[in-house]
Amino acid sequence: METPAQGLRRPNTAPRRPVAQLPIRPGETRYFKTRLVKHGPHVPASVSIVDGDRDPETWELMSDWKMVAEVNGRPVPCDGWEPRGWPWQPIDEAEYSDLRRLSEWARTYAAVSPEAAAHPLANPRRPIDRAAAPIF
Repeated sequence: METPAQGLRRPNTAPRRPVAQLPIRPGETRYFKTRLVKHGPHVPASVSIVDGDRDPETWELMSDWKMVAEVNGRPVPCDGWEPRGWPWQPIDEAEYSDLRRLSEWARTYAAVSPEAAAHPLANPRRPIDRAAAPIF
């Protein structure tokens, strides 16, 4: 069997997606974005490690570390060492706080404002209708 001639295949020049890494130390928090449904809006997510109980005299660890995950402001169960719905896309803290602020705004004002009710984050479990989405 012959190998393909040099130059016939294009090299993969697409940028690599960042690798999502979970926190490894107590007190460390990592920020992510994920979708609750296919073609839904991105919602904020965070994962952190909580230190276990310690003996007050010797400071010896009495219980294991615990992983705490939160998606769209609600706690998510962690099965083993990965939260449900993993993997998520890593983001920085500024983008996380913007997503969180925007989703809280949409949830708060969806009942009184038509603009907020039409926002995809008002109901993140509903897929975005790309045909009806406004073009900016």
